[in-house]
Amino acid sequence: MSKKPDTSDETTPPKVRFDEALKIAIQRYFQPMTQLLVPHLHQAIDWNIPPQFLDKELQQLTPHSNSHKRYADHLVQVQLLSGEQQLLLIHIEAQAQRDETFARRMWQYFYRIQDRFPQHKVVSLALLTDNSPTWRPSEYKYEFLGTRQKFEFLVVKLKDFESRRSELEQSRNPFAVVWLACLEHWRTRGAMRLRVDAVMALYRQLLKSGYNKEDIRSLMGLLNYLLSLSSAGERLLARELEEVASEMPEIELIPWFERRAKEEGLTLGRKEGLQRGLEQGLREQARDSLLEVLRAKFGRAPRSLTSKLKGLDVETLRQMLRDAAVANSLDEFMTKYHETIL
Repeated sequence: MSKKPDTSDETTPPKVRFDEALKIAIQRYFQPMTQLLVPHLHQAIDWNIPPQFLDKELQQLTPHSNSHKRYADHLVQVQLLSGEQQLLLIHIEAQAQRDETFARRMWQYFYRIQDRFPQHKVVSLALLTDNSPTWRPSEYKYEFLGTRQKFEFLVVKLKDFESRRSELEQSRNPFAVVWLACLEHWRTRGAMRLRVDAVMALYRQLLKSGYNKEDIRSLMGLLNYLLSLSSAGERLLARELEEVASEMPEIELIPWFERRAKEEGLTLGRKEGLQRGLEQGLREQARDSLLEVLRAKFGRAPRSLTSKLKGLDVETLRQMLRDAAVANSLDEFMTKYHETIL
């Protein structure tokens, strides 16, 4: 008889948002993302001309009074093979339940972008990363006393890929790993043992994938936040890695372990060495993710901040990461942590 998942605070993966990790993944793997999820768009784009992300312009189009937080929106300018320029609005929202305002917000984005960039065509794309099998908004309608408005937008539903897991697992597209991690996020929610197993399986898949080292390190860093673990889960993962270290020499590609192992001269086969590398690596991963979120959201991370973060513990860094995700400006974030980073 299978045991029910332990949902205590100690074993349940923390309820952290993964939309910031998705935002970073989309910007880093924009071309593979379009190839996997919207192939007709991918085929229309001239990839010899690098896409230009206009996220600052998108932020200016969002009223500060709007109560809905948007962490994973992108506005991307691309060149079409036809010679035209086109703006793609990429709207990603990790939505756990039905939201009746979603379609209206997509429409609001569309007309604001069209008004701001009248010389461009606009394509609106919603990536629905929620876990509901039935919630699937794809249009906004308005009708009153003879006045009518109908707006339709492209939709890709994460849930639809559950039946395509084998395709994702066999794909050489790096964004397939990101999409698999999103599926595993929901499948393993509330079940620490399942989540640790999922992380290990994706680690193994990456190490044997044939990707270059840069992509492996990058994707592993994203996995740490798409499939976040509780403290107990991290300890369990450390034990799992200890057990397979001798049979998986590629384990040194796990970025935070590789750095620590080189710095301290640790031996892969030493249990205590691996544990030290993992613990230090968690701090480095949290620090790197915080800086990357600040750069992705506000365009920069103050140089003075990098050195001051080195002495902070993992929990403080993770809290700073959560606060960075909801901060309205870099000044707001820096003011809140002024004393912490003095």
